[in-house]
Amino acid sequence: MEIPVYLFMGFLDAGKTTYVSNLMLKSRFSQGKRFLLLVCEEGECEYDIEALRKKQIEVRTISSAEELTEARLRALERETGAQRIAIEYNAMWTLRPLAEALPEHWYVFQSITVFDSLTFEMYNANMRSLVYEMLTSSSVVVFNRLAPGRDKMPLHKAVRAVNRRGDIYYRFTNGAAEQDDIVDPLPFDLEAETVVIGDRDYALWFSDMYDDLDKYEGKRVKFLAWCGTDEECPPNQFMAGRHVLACCADDIQFAWLPCIYDGIDSLRLPGWYSVTGVLDTNDDANGGISVKVSSVLPAKEPAEPVVSVY
Repeated sequence: MEIPVYLFMGFLDAGKTTYVSNLMLKSRFSQGKRFLLLVCEEGECEYDIEALRKKQIEVRTISSAEELTEARLRALERETGAQRIAIEYNAMWTLRPLAEALPEHWYVFQSITVFDSLTFEMYNANMRSLVYEMLTSSSVVVFNRLAPGRDKMPLHKAVRAVNRRGDIYYRFTNGAAEQDDIVDPLPFDLEAETVVIGDRDYALWFSDMYDDLDKYEGKRVKFLAWCGTDEECPPNQFMAGRHVLACCADDIQFAWLPCIYDGIDSLRLPGWYSVTGVLDTNDDANGGISVKVSSVLPAKEPAEPVVSVY
């Protein structure tokens, strides 16, 4: 039997424990199912164990990342007879230990990250790799402790720079709460005959495209890219992409697309080119997406060859 996992992330003292406790005790969240709540860090607030038990929610503690193993998780599932799992995760561990430990029949159904709005910008500046990992992995992002009237746009932009689909909620100090309803117009025109991707918009375009492939099917696009080949490229294909700074200098990745072009012998690869072609988002042979190239023109290397999602 597959078991859904509700993953709660966030830094210490962000209000995560209070959020999880309220969700489980004051709503129909458990729906009569036996829950195992795994707590991976201890904050200022503590769970009411007896109140949770009355809701068929058993609490167990994972004290270190080394303790987070598949064998341990399976043993806790058997011990509690859990039908659902909730995990209050320790943000300092990164998500890799959890991904490696999850039993095959456990699957992340929903991932919720809770931030303290008062400290978010500090963490985003100083621990960007951890913030980035949580933001990109979240289906819901909650900002706690907003003063009424505070400008929400900086928080909104920080999320939308790396996560276009997740829901955003704001919880205010006066007890009010609201869902983010800010509309984000894309910086390029998807209805144009040729969708021109600006140099600074490559990372956003690449992220948005993979979030919603159907939206880009059959679109004719033009973009500046570093182009090259390797031994795995078929004779009529090359790679076109940009190096993207996702969170920090140690996490720069080459975000590229396979390009199909019969005139590849005329190109001097590797090098910078302006690429124009039609997107095929149903190309299973190339990982689901490719560009049927119609034009490849030599271009100068941009002043900032590495683009950022921020």
